[in-house]
Amino acid sequence: MTPNDLKYAFGETPQRVKNCVARSLRAQERSRTIMKKKLSISLIAAALAALLLIGAALAVSQTGLLASWLGVYNAKTGEIDPDGSLAGAIQYLDRSVEGSALRCVVTEALYDPDGGTYSLAWRYEPLFEGDTLYVVCSSPTFGGEFTDTIMGMNDCECLLTGPVGCSTFGHLPENGGTLAAMTFSVYRVKGEIEHKNVDDFAKPGMTDEEINMAFETWFRSIVAEGRLNMEGDGVLTPIWWDKEAGGSFEETLVRAGLLERVEELALEVDIGAMSLPVEKVMAGPAEFTFENGDSIRVNSLSVTPMIAKIEAEYITSQPQRFDDAEHGLCIFVRSPHETQSYGCNTAFDEPVQEEDGRLHAICHIQASPMRDTPDALELKIVRYEGGEQELIGTAVIELADKED
Repeated sequence: MTPNDLKYAFGETPQRVKNCVARSLRAQERSRTIMKKKLSISLIAAALAALLLIGAALAVSQTGLLASWLGVYNAKTGEIDPDGSLAGAIQYLDRSVEGSALRCVVTEALYDPDGGTYSLAWRYEPLFEGDTLYVVCSSPTFGGEFTDTIMGMNDCECLLTGPVGCSTFGHLPENGGTLAAMTFSVYRVKGEIEHKNVDDFAKPGMTDEEINMAFETWFRSIVAEGRLNMEGDGVLTPIWWDKEAGGSFEETLVRAGLLERVEELALEVDIGAMSLPVEKVMAGPAEFTFENGDSIRVNSLSVTPMIAKIEAEYITSQPQRFDDAEHGLCIFVRSPHETQSYGCNTAFDEPVQEEDGRLHAICHIQASPMRDTPDALELKIVRYEGGEQELIGTAVIELADKED
């Protein structure tokens, strides 16, 4: 998905709003998150890939949920692997809130102040068998500030027919708060649920507009009959033509009599009892010049078991745009000694033109989730222009243990 796709989606193509794009952006609207950094294509791809993998891990156990999700749970023995600081820093909690229909239990947390991230795991427990509930969780706030979610499982919207485990991994705000405040809006499902996506209506030779129109025609018909639709990622399709300015997507289904508002539960959890340490830093100076004359100089690098934070200077004599993933630079991060790649969120400061005419831009790179601490990181610099991509070069940065 490109920035133009998003602009197209929220412009004159209501079908895209109601279908694929809208459901992926509802979490941001719900939490009123202010994005401080540009979300790169690589982060989106990595998050989607991770979501495909973590479903099986989450099913391992109702305990050790966060450890299972983060890859430190031993599925063969059914025990937590005690080696490594990631497993050792998981806080096992039992903080709960109970309403008239649902109990929510926060079970685990990770606090990573140096990396600027947190992780939370919780469980939904319906109080009555056969009671079909739909729960919407607002992004946790710390000191009143909403957080940017990196990825999660059942973390924003979840259909319940029994106990369900949830996990989320996100950025901490800069206020230093450790008290996570969570809000759960609980609805009861009143209509029969269908399970269709836009692609289900695609036939050979149909245009995107025709496919979307076929989905819309079908969806309008089932709404008129008192039925709902749940798309492949577990999110109920809202009645977009009834969306009020500033209103929630769920309220459109409430007004149609397809959802019943049950209650709103709130819970606060202090996750600051333990914290992850910085484990790796640069082994030495890291400056690289590529064949086209561009260069990158890494000024600082730190790695916790959850995230790598890199600050670098990018210098180029090429006419360059830094603020557009379609027509600018993207930096991908991976471990050169393994097959594992990381999602990468890169932001560039406003470039400055030097006396020699070259452009000089500070870039802030965050790669996650690490789940371990590699011995080196590889930066892959790619330029996108007009749908084409050009590999500028790769830079391998050797890492060393951080000295106490």
